[in-house]
Amino acid sequence: MGFSPYLTPEPPVAHQLSPKYLVEGTNLTQKCLYDVGKPPETTVYWISQGDNTFRQQGDTLRLTNVQRNSSGNYTCTAENQYSSGNRGRSSQSLTIDVQYPPIVSPFTDRDIIEGSNFTVACVFTAGNPFQTTVYWIKSGESEFKQDGTILHLPWVQRNRAGTYICTTENRYNSGRTGTSSQSLEINVLYPPIVSHITNQDIIEGSNLTVQCSFTAGNPPQTTVYWIRSGDSGFRQNGRILQLQKIDRDSTGTYVCVAKNIYSLGGTGTSSRAMDVNVLCKPEVKKNITLGILDSEGIQFSATVIAYPKPSYKLYYENKTINNKMTSRLSKNAVNNFTVVYNQTHVQQSDFGVYLLEFENAYGRSLMYVNIISEGKPYPPEIKTVTCETKSADITWKSSFNGRAPQTFTAIAMRDDQYEASRSGSMSDKGENDIHRATINGLQPSVVYNFYVSALNKHGETLSAGDISCRTSAMNARAPDLKSLIGAIVGGTFGCIIFVAMILFVFLNRKYKIKCTDRYSKSGEKREEKLAGLQGNEGIHYEELKYADRLQESSYDAIRLEESDKNENPSATYESLQPTKEENKYKVHVFTDNKDKEKDTTYSNFS
Repeated sequence: MGFSPYLTPEPPVAHQLSPKYLVEGTNLTQKCLYDVGKPPETTVYWISQGDNTFRQQGDTLRLTNVQRNSSGNYTCTAENQYSSGNRGRSSQSLTIDVQYPPIVSPFTDRDIIEGSNFTVACVFTAGNPFQTTVYWIKSGESEFKQDGTILHLPWVQRNRAGTYICTTENRYNSGRTGTSSQSLEINVLYPPIVSHITNQDIIEGSNLTVQCSFTAGNPPQTTVYWIRSGDSGFRQNGRILQLQKIDRDSTGTYVCVAKNIYSLGGTGTSSRAMDVNVLCKPEVKKNITLGILDSEGIQFSATVIAYPKPSYKLYYENKTINNKMTSRLSKNAVNNFTVVYNQTHVQQSDFGVYLLEFENAYGRSLMYVNIISEGKPYPPEIKTVTCETKSADITWKSSFNGRAPQTFTAIAMRDDQYEASRSGSMSDKGENDIHRATINGLQPSVVYNFYVSALNKHGETLSAGDISCRTSAMNARAPDLKSLIGAIVGGTFGCIIFVAMILFVFLNRKYKIKCTDRYSKSGEKREEKLAGLQGNEGIHYEELKYADRLQESSYDAIRLEESDKNENPSATYESLQPTKEENKYKVHVFTDNKDKEKDTTYSNFS
């Protein structure tokens, strides 16, 4: 039935719309339903309440690849137009909720040193809906899972290295799950591992070579070297330990060390120890002299170096075993042992020399034990004497002190008749130690005999034998060659003038004067003066006055120079020097080679 213009106009009526929950990235098609009005011709369109520019004509709303910013209220409007020109309209709103997952922030890969604790938080931005579930998993390890935002790894070991994934989830109205995740790479740093090293037993004098094996750590670059326990100066770089012609002192613990360097700073270190035992016969350091009183017992100890452990026995010089003394052997180190002997009561027959024998599979060693009554010190042994001009340095080796503290004094004797000088008193540093002293106050060019006195409360003992030494002479001052030549030249010139005057007198007064006679007499005076000087022990060569000597002997010097210059040029001035007699005067001959005086050192070798 057609429209009657007389009917009352009515607007269309839009049906109510239900909210729509969309997952981000999906499409939406929504039809707007309505009842037509009067007149029935209806115009339908969609607008967005949050976007004034949005408008879609028709009753169907179409949204493709919806994003979270597409959420909001959309209005469907249906309109008809009355004959009066007015419009009838009806609208309904559609709520669209675009849902999306949370977003996890990216991680930076981490290096962790083995044995440390590690904690990291998973940071994320919530999605829609806001409620979020967070958990950690490990790639390739299905049984590993930690709920919550925090990943906690206590006491991290190398097997904890790998890829860890933080996952966040929310649940959409549709029942689907929104998911986001990020990976974290964990690199566990750990040291290399040195393999077991077998202890070494090696015969003294042999060569030892040992290789250190190891498993590389992380990072794999490794430095390897060997050290020795208790010896800070020992180090061999590399995997191979080499000890050439090994001796008993090489016994000890050697350690192979392997290191790598971490990116976080610091190093990873692993080491293994190896004991080196040098197989050697027993060795004792020195013999024993023991001074005791009759009222005391006997007690002494001896230390021996040997490996393996030695057996031992004490016997008299006639090879009879001593059963009076009790003994005990203790171990100081793997190759170091001390035996202690005791005897409570002492008889006169117990004094004397004993032999203490140590023996193992590699040989034996003997030491002498001399048990004596307490008394004066044994004589010290002079080793060297070095004479200077007015002093002497002396060294000696101490002997048994008689079982009482001893002191030493070095003595210089002249002609074995009287003491010339002595050193200060010196305390004993220990039996068989080297001592040194200086004796001052000696005279030059004198022979002295030297002794060392050892003194304790029981008396004094002098060193056996004597050592003599001559002190050095005083160094005479050499004449000034230039001055001497100048004086001779001046004297020569004067002699020439004098000869000219003689000739002048001779020509005018007609009589003869022999220049040589006059100067021969002057030469005799010079010889007498030199002879007198040589007989005077208190005058040295340097006290001569060159001016007086040259005035008296200038002509003789000219003749000496003329006669000797072709035969012995080096002796030009020899006649001008006093002759040497008993180290008091020196004849100086000017040659290209300089005389050198050396100190004399006397040694007493044992």
